[in-house]
Amino acid sequence: VLFRSGDLTEDVCEPIAEHAGGNPFFISEIVRSVALRYLKDGVEGFDPDAFALPMTVEGAVMSRLDHLEAGAKDLVKRASVFGTRFWAESMADMGVTSPTAVLRRLVRAGLVVRPARRDVRLSGFDEYGFRQRIVRDVAYGTLTQDQRRVLHLAAGRWLSLVDSAAPEETATHLEQGGDIAGAADWWARAAEAALARGDTHVAIQ
Repeated sequence: VLFRSGDLTEDVCEPIAEHAGGNPFFISEIVRSVALRYLKDGVEGFDPDAFALPMTVEGAVMSRLDHLEAGAKDLVKRASVFGTRFWAESMADMGVTSPTAVLRRLVRAGLVVRPARRDVRLSGFDEYGFRQRIVRDVAYGTLTQDQRRVLHLAAGRWLSLVDSAAPEETATHLEQGGDIAGAADWWARAAEAALARGDTHVAIQ
């Protein structure tokens, strides 16, 4: 429960609905950012005159990320390099120490989820996913080009040691990380795998 019944009065709900444009996720993110702002500051209730509503859904998500403790925010940013799915075992290679407790807090916060067993991408690993893709995209957008290059290289090297990882995914990360020779090898493996399963179109790509 983010607010007590009656805290979000009509003069509060109307501007939220207007800025959200009818997007349910946007509405929920604005309400969350409002709640986190006032819970963090120790303010009870809600004063609409003292709060600037986020103008975009990205702004709402960014506001929520900014309210995370430093370790959680750092993990989210680093994990975003993998895309919408990432693995606890990869976090050490990505520069995160002791990620388990942080991941539990992120699950409780509703930012990441545990996929169903039938939906996991890498079997045998502790897999997580961002609840909404926009959370991943906003987090990734906060990284500098240098940070992205370093983290993509780390991601590619970690994936290169995982037998069940798709070779094209490994190649993509290595290429974005600046390891062109390493990426070329993995692109070749991806083409060979595609040919082996009879997928000529993918092999040519």
